Amino acid sequence: PDVNNHAIRAGYAVFTVVDYGAVRDGVTNDDAPVAAAAAAARAHLSASPANKAILHFPAGTYLLDSPLVFTQNHLVID
Repeated sequence: PDVNNHAIRAGYAVFTVVDYGAVRDGVTNDDAPVAAAAAAARAHLSASPANKAILHFPAGTYLLDSPLVFTQNHLVID
């Protein structure tokens, strides 16, 4: 889906990793904040099959040591 389209994006809950503490400087490990945002997105998706979520990474350089794994539908990584 074109989540940059405001009408479409309005149907999604947005989980922005910087709101969970990601620093995005390429030096600080962002694993914990990204995992927290991902967990919140997973919880939202699990609450109802109709829910949709965006895991949003604003511009920056993220240092991650752990992979992100999703098995849910209706998730967009932006």
